[in-house]
Amino acid sequence: MLIAITVNYLLGMAIENTNGIYRKIILIVGVITNLSILGFYKYFDFAVTNFNLALVRFDYPEIPFEKVLLPLGISFYTFQNISYILDVYRSEIKAQYNWVKYTLYVTFFAHLVAGPVVRYSHISAEIDSRETNYILFYEGIKRLIIGLGKKILIANPVGYVAEAVFDTHSESGFLVYWVGIICYAIQIYFDFSGYSDMAIGMARMLGFFFHENFNMPYLATSVTDFWRRWHISLSTWFRDYVYIPLGGNRGGKIDQLKNIFIVFLLTGLWHGASWNFILWGVIHGIFMVIERVWLLKKLEKIPVIFSRVYLLTFILITWILFNAKDIHAAGDYLFKMFDLSSIGNLSLLTLVDTQVKIALIVGVLMSFGLHIKVWNKLKEQLNNTALYAFQSAFYISVLILCIIFVSIESYNPFIYFRF
Repeated sequence: MLIAITVNYLLGMAIENTNGIYRKIILIVGVITNLSILGFYKYFDFAVTNFNLALVRFDYPEIPFEKVLLPLGISFYTFQNISYILDVYRSEIKAQYNWVKYTLYVTFFAHLVAGPVVRYSHISAEIDSRETNYILFYEGIKRLIIGLGKKILIANPVGYVAEAVFDTHSESGFLVYWVGIICYAIQIYFDFSGYSDMAIGMARMLGFFFHENFNMPYLATSVTDFWRRWHISLSTWFRDYVYIPLGGNRGGKIDQLKNIFIVFLLTGLWHGASWNFILWGVIHGIFMVIERVWLLKKLEKIPVIFSRVYLLTFILITWILFNAKDIHAAGDYLFKMFDLSSIGNLSLLTLVDTQVKIALIVGVLMSFGLHIKVWNKLKEQLNNTALYAFQSAFYISVLILCIIFVSIESYNPFIYFRF
């Protein structure tokens, strides 16, 4: 990581102090260097494994190789490095001449492991001079507790059910598989958005302001709308540094659709070196193209409830690829979800105990924004003193519950740590 930081630190200064074709050459070398490092650590095993499978198929011996350990957070800090040198090249930001400050930008602990993908322009002012006070610290702690509560009290309980259903080899009924994927949809949203909340909260405590990374994605009415709400820092990164440079909305309709498809193919690859993620990205890309061509206009004309059902059905089905061990397992899971011929074995539903039921109910209600309506209603009906007392009691209660559950649960890492 330190080598990558130093290289990009030097590249930024070199780009800023160079003109003409050499400026572009330095940029290209920088982008290729960053992608090569990411490619080696993240995709080398995948490439060699698939090459060996092809060799075996044609009766050739396999190539022996040692598995490469994936550095924590490499997908995130590589994209931060690339966005930095690109923004310097575009003269949108000034290069950072202080190595320590640039290192702080890349390695800031709050977002290093699982995002958001923070751009230098977003926090450059805070790196040079930031304000810290008890108000920001208090606001940051509240956001941190909310993120912790999402992870510990909602994502973890439903995650145990999702894991059990995805790992089962018994002939369970279709209802079990629907419960499993719904649990996973709640898990991944509250797990990832919880980490983003914690990162935003910790940053605010220290005087940094990160952009929001989620905006009620399960309220989306189309796949296009979903990607305006889900992992916003990643989708906007691909928009600004891949889609627009490829031509964006310029050119003909075919070029636009091609650019959209390329972006989502790369989005799938970014998530992991697996055919599951590639197919996941391809499917999202195909539906984005279909929506751009004609479906969006149709969705705008029907009641919102139906467009949301369409989106949620699509998301639930594609989340199977995200969590299944391989494409075969994903296909098998999907088949069992829609195999209505038998109720089958429902024993796994015993895992849905009181804690899981509460987590599911709260998770679903929060996914659809009910907590915001409740909070706005409380602000209307309570005076400032009562509101502050209620708020303090709520956050303290959530924190205490998190401490209790952490002490009795086994280690359960954030899902996006693996990316």
